[in-house]
Amino acid sequence: MKFKFYFFCSILLFVACQNNTQADKQIMTNNDEKDVILSPFDSVNAIINTDPYNIDALIKRAQIYISQGNAKFAQADILDAYKIDSTNSKVLFVLGQVKFAQNKTRESKDNWTKCMELDPENMDCRLALAELYLAVTDYESALNLLNEATEIDNNNAKAYYMKGIVVRDLRQDTNTALQYFQRAVDLKQDYIEALDMIAVTLANRKDTFALFYYDRLLELKPNDALTYYKLGVFHMSMGNPNEALEAYTKAIQINPNDANSLFNLGFMMIELDQVREARKYFMQAAQVQERNYKAYYGVGYTYEIVGDLDRATDNYRKSLEILSMYTPAIQGMQRINNILQESQQLNQDNQ
Repeated sequence: MKFKFYFFCSILLFVACQNNTQADKQIMTNNDEKDVILSPFDSVNAIINTDPYNIDALIKRAQIYISQGNAKFAQADILDAYKIDSTNSKVLFVLGQVKFAQNKTRESKDNWTKCMELDPENMDCRLALAELYLAVTDYESALNLLNEATEIDNNNAKAYYMKGIVVRDLRQDTNTALQYFQRAVDLKQDYIEALDMIAVTLANRKDTFALFYYDRLLELKPNDALTYYKLGVFHMSMGNPNEALEAYTKAIQINPNDANSLFNLGFMMIELDQVREARKYFMQAAQVQERNYKAYYGVGYTYEIVGDLDRATDNYRKSLEILSMYTPAIQGMQRINNILQESQQLNQDNQ
């Protein structure tokens, strides 16, 4: 008796947003035949030690602390600056950043609003407040701020990029969104986030011009595993298995812990009837991402294919322990139950 199995896979595509903050940089210089390690704090500390009321230096040090995730120290510096001049728009901008880092979004909003009232053309505060509205899905308020921003500065790439996100999410208007993303790239040719948005949007449309933008992204960031993963997803959707395999393989060479690329490689091995290779990739995906219910389902399916129903059942159960309503694993368990019931019925009929 032959059983036809169906393998279901949902591909996770991460768009979003990449953290570009850098850790404390260390610059090696040679001074009297000795290596001297310079941190970004050295010059600003020297200024503050000499002039503790230097607002620009306090702001700069607070921003360094923010980039390092040290909101407590950042707050100490920016509050000192605020005591010196509570109407300084740069101070209000950074104070808003600190409050945002502390999840005090109402205080962020108040500081950025005050900043704009004092300095209507301050783009930092305007865009930060627009981002805050985006985060809470108040798209209309965000769009109003961004429209004002592009009227103030028609060459602000970030404002156009954010407008693209708003019209995409608020109006589901990807055509206009693409125009805004392209405008951002025209203004800033190495705008990674905008290039990525264009590539993903075109890829979702199965537009081969997406390849141009993926290539551009890889020119700018040649060792970015996520871009290779997205490129692999695009090639899979276009029915280009060789190109997809190449992209996923490159992704895991760069990042061996790329669970999504590992899973999709497993899926492709299933398609190529290479069950052992598929199991290897699924097991790797489960190892690097402990609660990867899809990976456990994949492992279970490879055992189901070869008739090892006990191991298939064990892995389907692991998948359902993580996500109890995961449909493919539920269906897998049903298939196995059906096989066992039919086998039991055959045994009874033969007795």
